Amino acid sequence: MDISYIINKDKISFTTYDLICNKCNTYNYPWKKICVVCNNHIDIQNNNVYISNEYQRKSNEHVYKYYINKYNINTHTILDLGCSYGSWYDRFKNIGFTCIYGIDVNENVLEKAKLKYNKCICGTSSDIINNFGLQKIICCNSVIIHVREENEIIKIFNDVYNSLENNGFFIVSLPNTLNPKQCNNDIVFNYNLNYYEKIINNSGFKILDKKGIFSFINKNKIFSNISLFETIIKIDNSERDKLNLFDEILYLLVKK
Repeated sequence: MDISYIINKDKISFTTYDLICNKCNTYNYPWKKICVVCNNHIDIQNNNVYISNEYQRKSNEHVYKYYINKYNINTHTILDLGCSYGSWYDRFKNIGFTCIYGIDVNENVLEKAKLKYNKCICGTSSDIINNFGLQKIICCNSVIIHVREENEIIKIFNDVYNSLENNGFFIVSLPNTLNPKQCNNDIVFNYNLNYYEKIINNSGFKILDKKGIFSFINKNKIFSNISLFETIIKIDNSERDKLNLFDEILYLLVKK
């Protein structure tokens, strides 16, 4: 299938893209012509995989709306764990949230976020409950991918669980890899979905739903002649082989 069909149908304009080395699967910045890991020459003209932050975020937004509609989730308040400079604020507004809180460990990025969010502080997952109280919805977008230590990953899920009301929701994106790989030259995916789901279950959460979101788009892996967003929604939770077509999975967890 021609990838332009999907891009044009969903009206997504690409602003940035990265390139993947066909030899070792390392993600390289778009200005790199030689892979930083194996020194393989990257053929920009015939590269199959394109990464777009804009497309990834729109995929996220689409799945958020799907979860909210399917599970009748109230969109009054959401807390953005790892909010950075507030890149998700406009999307939360577009989804329908009216009160948006933010928290991030990096004080340097919060200046812009504090101008947007209803309340925004510098802190970690353990600071949520003391500064914001129990929450109905907490989200964590493309943050866990940066956490390499197992004890820190476990701590985040336990902290969020303890910071939610009963029947509260945790929407979290997790990297999906069958084999460890390097992304953007500084992130190594060490854990697969089975690993993360074990932590989720041990923390007390129940998995309500999970959908793939395209961090990368590989025209050889598109498996039906429909729009990408429709493809995401049509995949059932049990279809692990199809979920593995996606670079990142957006989980909907509930505190029971």
